[in-house]
This record gives sequence, C-alpha cells and structure tokens, in this order.
Amino acid sequence: MRSLRKLWKKAMSYIEENLGAPCIVAFMALLILSAIELALGNEDLASKLAEAAYYNLVAGVILQIVSIFRSERKAQERKAED
Repeated sequence: MRSLRKLWKKAMSYIEENLGAPCIVAFMALLILSAIELALGNEDLASKLAEAAYYNLVAGVILQIVSIFRSERKAQERKAED
C-alpha cells in the first residue's frame, strides 16, 4: 500500500510539471483504439476516435508549452532570489 502511495505521489508530481502528459497519453490510447476499430471494420467509430485523439494531442502540446513557460518563470524567480 505504501509503494502505491509513493507511485501516486510521483505521478502527481510529474503531472504538475508536465500538464500535457495526461492528454498525450489519452491521444496514444485513443489512436490505438482507433486503429483496432478500423481493423475490425468500424470505420465511423475509428474516425471519431482518431478525431478525439488529435484534439487531445493539440491540447497536450498547448499544455506542455504552458508548462515550459511556468518552469522557466520559476527558474527566473529563483535566480532573482539568489
């Protein structure tokens, strides 16, 4: 149970620093599901899943850019304190 809590804390810490990570993971999962549905012949569902995947990718990239600016600002604040 303790190791699960540590893992959870590490995951939350990572997500705080990389805001786009959940969206990018969702992008990958949706794209895989889309490929599976396409292979099964469900083209309409595959298309909708792929569209949702790409929206997640765009959101993830935008959030990663925000994360970069946040971390740069924090680094500059630390330098100013020194």
